[in-house]
Amino acid sequence: MMEGEEASEVGREGGAKVAKPQIFDGTAVRVVGFITACKLYIRMKMREEPVEGQVQWILSYVQGGTADV
Repeated sequence: MMEGEEASEVGREGGAKVAKPQIFDGTAVRVVGFITACKLYIRMKMREEPVEGQVQWILSYVQGGTADV
């Protein structure tokens, strides 16, 4: 687990708790990890959210560095 991530085996609702992705700054070596973290979080916590809401949530974690270009 990386710095800033919060995860435990069981969340408050009794389901699995999953860490949110770290802020993505466009660094090429972090792309796969970022996408994997986003997919996992969406599958676990945002299944009922419309696709537009999921995309907006992902974009809220894309900032700084080459991601701002």
